[in-house]
Amino acid sequence: MLSVLYWSMAGDTSESMEKAVRMVENASDSPERDGLMALIYYGGWGVAVDNEKAFFHAERGMRMNDGASCYVLGLMCANGDTPDQREGGRRQVYDHYDAERFMEMAAETDSPWAVKAHLWLGAYFMDSCRGEDPEEGIEHYKAAASCQSSEAAEFLSDYYRRLAENENFENELLNHEWSFYRNLANGADFNDEARRDKI
Repeated sequence: MLSVLYWSMAGDTSESMEKAVRMVENASDSPERDGLMALIYYGGWGVAVDNEKAFFHAERGMRMNDGASCYVLGLMCANGDTPDQREGGRRQVYDHYDAERFMEMAAETDSPWAVKAHLWLGAYFMDSCRGEDPEEGIEHYKAAASCQSSEAAEFLSDYYRRLAENENFENELLNHEWSFYRNLANGADFNDEARRDKI
């Protein structure tokens, strides 16, 4: 509920953003509040960017399994923005290897940020220099597409088109996957049952 109120107040002016931030700052402590505060301070939404405050709220919210908190902590680890990563030294509490773990946690929540986490994980696993597990990456893109992510549907449409093209469009399953995700990316309303009927 706090998130809905924040986004409805934030608007697109600095005044409305600052008013929304003050509302969240004055709200009762909760994992949702921590997630919003982490997003606000990490993104600099209506306030100056403050990685220390973002980290404090993200870590506290993550312990309560808040999706936004887990997502921000994952980004901070991936970008080297946690306090101990910036200070350096021996094995830190969190480092870039922890990004995957926190994104997985975010993806398993019922938070709207789960979709963003799936997209991040999809890109991570498709990257041969990082996750290097394309099958896992495709599963994350499919999870995001099932939540109506047009970005994921467009990625999958391009992915299956390339695979179908490599087989001269003679593989019916690949052709179907390409068609399904192309239509989904273009806004068609496909449900799982209709998809099963077409396979």
